Amino acid sequence: FIQRWGESQDTRYGDVHRYDYNDLCTDVTKFPRPRFASEFGYQSYPSFNALSKISEPSDWDNNSPFMNHRQHHPDGNKELKDMMSKFFHLPNNTNKTIQFQDFVYLTQVVQTICITAEAEHYRRILIESGYTRGTLYWQLNDIWQAQTWASVEYSGNWKLLHYGMKRVYSEVLVSAYELEGDIAVYVVFDQDDMTLKYDFHLAVIKWSD
Repeated sequence: FIQRWGESQDTRYGDVHRYDYNDLCTDVTKFPRPRFASEFGYQSYPSFNALSKISEPSDWDNNSPFMNHRQHHPDGNKELKDMMSKFFHLPNNTNKTIQFQDFVYLTQVVQTICITAEAEHYRRILIESGYTRGTLYWQLNDIWQAQTWASVEYSGNWKLLHYGMKRVYSEVLVSAYELEGDIAVYVVFDQDDMTLKYDFHLAVIKWSD
């Protein structure tokens, strides 16, 4: 495949792997337009329930020695916090356990925002130009309870991302993005019967500071 279609990282012919932990993960101008995207993702913590089974209260901090030990991606814990701050106020409950629970939950929210935004982009440009013919996000399932790219926890429970990707890969997808003050809305159909009728309602909600 690579020999036929060129270099594996060539955005015109080949397959791309993409990870960007620094830029705003919903910025569509940063996304490539590949023929196939076989690897892209973002990390999150597993649920607090999963973590509590293999840790102690003294470990429940993003910068604790235990959480740093479980994190196998360089600077991963800092990147989780930095991306979260682009979307949300950082958790600041005076109860440290609740604060960490909130942090864990928001990492899953941010992971869902980041990966679904990129996956929706690839589906949009398929109908727009026939460009990207397939995607595989990284990754499906966990092999332990830790900060990973997975959408399914070690126990088999779904993280928020898995629900998001179920929506993104559905037969009918409504996908929107903002660019330079304008909002573009796409409706993607993967159905044989294009005669079906749908009602479409759009609401724009501004996140307050």
